[in-house]
Amino acid sequence: MTQERPSGRDTEPDDGSAASPVAPGPAGHAPEALASLKLAMRRARFDDAERLGAMADMRAARIGRLELLAEALQPLVLQIPEDVDLFDFGLMPGLNPRLFLDMIGFVEMGRDARTYRLIQDTRYGRKVIIESDSVPRMVEAATDYVARRLLERDKALAAEVGDTPVDAGQGKRERKALKPKESTRDGRMARLGHALGIAFAMLIDLLGAIAFFGILFAFGWFIWQRFHGLA
Repeated sequence: MTQERPSGRDTEPDDGSAASPVAPGPAGHAPEALASLKLAMRRARFDDAERLGAMADMRAARIGRLELLAEALQPLVLQIPEDVDLFDFGLMPGLNPRLFLDMIGFVEMGRDARTYRLIQDTRYGRKVIIESDSVPRMVEAATDYVARRLLERDKALAAEVGDTPVDAGQGKRERKALKPKESTRDGRMARLGHALGIAFAMLIDLLGAIAFFGILFAFGWFIWQRFHGLA
């Protein structure tokens, strides 16, 4: 009598090579995938916190170096005349701290947070005047920068008002002496011509008004005569 063997679907393998199926986790991900993703996220958070901490330490080091330079520049600030409002020394904290000398010149730190860089904004872009890690050298460079800016200011003022008041008065007298005498006569003729033009325009307006009212009166007289004749 022949015995029937059960089909392969209903029989488990004897060697145990096939593992039991793993129940999927949320969103169809296996638990191993979820565990590795959580671990990766935790590592990313740690790396980001370390990076932010390093950036904060670097920023604090840059601010400290700029404050040291600002204290060294105090004697220079006291020597600037009080009536000169060209300069505005001030430390601006931020992601990249800067020590401003004026609106277009400032000092910032290099990538190593030890090297000073004096930079000026020009019409052609930013220009690095000097780079140095020495505070006395940067004070000397800042002093030269302030001196050049004061000289440019004096030249601009001289170009606006002239070299001296005496020269300005002399120039006015020379221009008055070189003025032609005919200019007064030409001015009178121009004013007379303008007045005549206005009078002629007024006359034309008056004649036009007289003609208009004349035509209107004639038309009214014609209508009155026409209706009076019919009556």
